[in-house]
Amino acid sequence: MFDREPMMDSSALSQEKRPILPKRKIEVTITTVVNRIEGEIYIFENRLLDSLNSGSEMFMAVTNAKVYPLDKGPVAFNPDATSTSGENAFLYQREFLVVNKQYIVTISGTVPKLGRPLL
Repeated sequence: MFDREPMMDSSALSQEKRPILPKRKIEVTITTVVNRIEGEIYIFENRLLDSLNSGSEMFMAVTNAKVYPLDKGPVAFNPDATSTSGENAFLYQREFLVVNKQYIVTISGTVPKLGRPLL
């Protein structure tokens, strides 16, 4: 009845040549509607803004992430927090964190090797 194309097996997919995209690591501070996140992201384009606006991805991967409260109040429940007074105390730390782009209020970044703000 219907002609179907044969399905490719997973070994054929792994043998296909995929382009290697150059990417840069950027240290970022992200403010969401509820938290502030400090960590690193990898972008494929030259500009952070282009990376945020391109594609249909709803989420952004952040590595070496520390999540801080916006109100800077005491965070007594976190034994890993750097301060019990609330200053510089983080809620939690993760090697990998996924952030929904819809909840990002502000984002700023610096290129680690250059140590200057990203344009």
